[in-house]
Amino acid sequence: MRQAEGTSAGVLELLGFLNPATNGMALVAAGVETCLAVSIEMRGRAVDAPLREGKVGWLIRVAGTLTGPLPFLLRIFLGHAFAVRRVAGVCFILGALLSRYAWIAAGRISSHDSKILFDIQRRETAAK
Repeated sequence: MRQAEGTSAGVLELLGFLNPATNGMALVAAGVETCLAVSIEMRGRAVDAPLREGKVGWLIRVAGTLTGPLPFLLRIFLGHAFAVRRVAGVCFILGALLSRYAWIAAGRISSHDSKILFDIQRRETAAK
């Protein structure tokens, strides 16, 4: 939902709707994406390894940067310039597309390593 909101705001700004509402929508979406990227990096769970390692981890980080901190900082510090807002919108749209591809790739990788998921389920069952 957050990427849909940010992408919608980016598309609207590219179409010429450069009003405070679109900037606010995109700013909130970029802030949430920044928090999500930090959360993924901070968690040290084994099940999250495909999100942090290898090519897919690199793609997740690039996508997270394009949808999170980069447009967030552009909008906060240079949001008064319409050209910068359009650049921020393009960054968010590209990051969202890259994110979709990266999350699917991470799912494929994690589907090959079912041992981690079974270990988590065993621990949860034992705790009950």
